Amino acid sequence: MMAEKPFISVVTATRNRVALLRQALLSIAAQDFQDYEAIIVDDGSDQEFQEQYDSLLRELPSQFKLHRARPAGQLGTGPGAARNVGIRVAQGEYVAFLDDDDVWLQTDHLAVAAESLRKRNADFFFSNMQAVRNGEVVSDNWFPNLPQLTSGEKVDDRGDVYLLSPKTIVLLAMRQGGHPDGWVVRRSLLNELNGFWEMMEMGEVYELFAHVLDRANGVLYRPIPTVSYRLPEGDSVSLKFTRLEEYLQQATNSLHVRATCRNPWMLRCSRAGFSWSLRNIALLMLRNYPEMFSTFSAEKSVFTQRLGS
Repeated sequence: MMAEKPFISVVTATRNRVALLRQALLSIAAQDFQDYEAIIVDDGSDQEFQEQYDSLLRELPSQFKLHRARPAGQLGTGPGAARNVGIRVAQGEYVAFLDDDDVWLQTDHLAVAAESLRKRNADFFFSNMQAVRNGEVVSDNWFPNLPQLTSGEKVDDRGDVYLLSPKTIVLLAMRQGGHPDGWVVRRSLLNELNGFWEMMEMGEVYELFAHVLDRANGVLYRPIPTVSYRLPEGDSVSLKFTRLEEYLQQATNSLHVRATCRNPWMLRCSRAGFSWSLRNIALLMLRNYPEMFSTFSAEKSVFTQRLGS
């Protein structure tokens, strides 16, 4: 029986994806932990899809609620902004996320998260994921180069959950970030951080991940993959950007993290991320516009000769 206010609010943003959304919501409904609410945020789906969403919600338990963030057919705000709508209406002490094209693999994902978060009174739990493309698993470990994630204190035997040391958190912040599909975050912390940064259409996940690591009191990790994450394909939002636009947004996100985080180690990570983005931009420009660099080299040579004389 769910209490008056649930322990966990699960937020799923969606737009015009009924078949994929059905699988995502069924994986939530299959959880053996029941003290949750599921908030589905419709980001302006076309009218025909909204009607299908209404039909789908009638098949699911009463804790599944559809929240329409925008009128039918309007241009979507993007996944970050839509997730923020879900955070604002959430009632749970913690917030979990699941994108509409992904699924939870383990029926105890929420149960293990809730148990370990309660034990440590921690702010942040995240789990490992498998990556899928065109229906095929291409990776069963989202963090292949971070064995340190399981080197800390084990806080839950059932789910094999580990408490991360500050040193490990630094390594995590410098490498590939997690995806919200595996997160369970204290709602008050998300509100303090203002959720996902809506100025960016991509990279908002790492930006919030960095802020959560920067502020969280207790970070827990479950190495068992509990999420099947669909890598960008087809109509994925991130595929509409060019590589240059992607690098520019990464650089902007790093600058924003640097301007707003508190811990010195996170500031170092953000500086490294910004430098890496600039490196990628330079290499891309060199590859695509070599004539610009050859002209620059010639001008630099003439300038150097004049200085020498």
